[in-house]
Amino acid sequence: MRKFLAAILLISIVCMSVFTAPKASAEHPTVYYQDQVAVLMYHHFHDIDKSSSTMTPELFKRQLDYLLAKGYNFISMDDFKQYLDGATVPDNAILLTIDDGYQSVHEKALPILAERHIPGTVFMITETLANPKGYNIPFMNEEEMKELVSTNNFITTGCHTDAMHIKLPDGEASLIGRVTKADGTKETESEYKDRVTNDIKGCISKVNDSHRDPVDYLAYPFGIVDDLAASLVNQAGINYAFTIVPDMAIREVDRMHIPRINAGSPWITPEMLDFTIKQRVEAKEQKDYKVPVTSALTALGATVENQNGSMIVKWNEQQWTIRDNHTYIERTDGTKLDLRVPVSNNQGHLMMDWRDVQAMLGTPIMYHPDTKLITLRTVPKMLTS
Repeated sequence: MRKFLAAILLISIVCMSVFTAPKASAEHPTVYYQDQVAVLMYHHFHDIDKSSSTMTPELFKRQLDYLLAKGYNFISMDDFKQYLDGATVPDNAILLTIDDGYQSVHEKALPILAERHIPGTVFMITETLANPKGYNIPFMNEEEMKELVSTNNFITTGCHTDAMHIKLPDGEASLIGRVTKADGTKETESEYKDRVTNDIKGCISKVNDSHRDPVDYLAYPFGIVDDLAASLVNQAGINYAFTIVPDMAIREVDRMHIPRINAGSPWITPEMLDFTIKQRVEAKEQKDYKVPVTSALTALGATVENQNGSMIVKWNEQQWTIRDNHTYIERTDGTKLDLRVPVSNNQGHLMMDWRDVQAMLGTPIMYHPDTKLITLRTVPKMLTS
């Protein structure tokens, strides 16, 4: 009985401390990098299979949970493409990609990503769709590939070529090598160009059959490409092509040579992956993009009122007060949000950094500095059963 009463007393003290504690200022997550993207590469997920590109689902979970806890933000392929066209991305942005299209992606990786609302792109070897179980490691069948993108809004599929994910007898990657024909002669340059072009077009066609939007992105097999092959891939309909060069992706990157960081090996711990990403960060001049509060928030669906020289913003049952030249904004419950950039006045219009607007609303947004367009960024939904 004494232990029970003591437990009740302890709970009461804890509850009182929670409800009587002073309101703390909302804090921004740690910023490791801005205006660049770490594109991560994975392949196969399995508890028993062993290889340099196979990891257990448990390690995959631990990596993702660690990155989320550290303040990384996962973006979609569409977000990434808009970024290359000039739009903003969240601080510590990550694009997750998975090569080949093994069945383990559907069975193991997809539920893990869905549970955490993490978007991703799977690059498919489309010739495997004809006989997906006829390989040492089974691939997704056509129905599974379609289900990958049709039952959610956060997974997309791209190309990993149709039938060129092989090495030729001379050791060259099929994408850049010249095939030896049955008569012992090498294919001509014209035949080589036709083979590459037809393969890429065939891959695009097969992926498009299961996709909600036209596909124009590809990962090079083995990450191997040369200038001629990249040009042919581009001419066949691919506008964004990914390598295995372990660098950060910046806006100025060659879109046919986008780098990626390998994350999908069994020895890459969450801490090691975090360290690797930070080691690859590009030194870039940071830009603060300020937006006019009234027009930006109205466009996003918030209600904005001027009141006694201050601006009152109402959004999703919350109300914030914004004051000119202040380094913080304040919610009606007393919570203060410290701003990255102080509020300023431009010809009678209060201006805030777009990231401060995002922090105030508590929802991802995207800003296009060239067009001044500001929109809500699509947040992945849970996988539906």
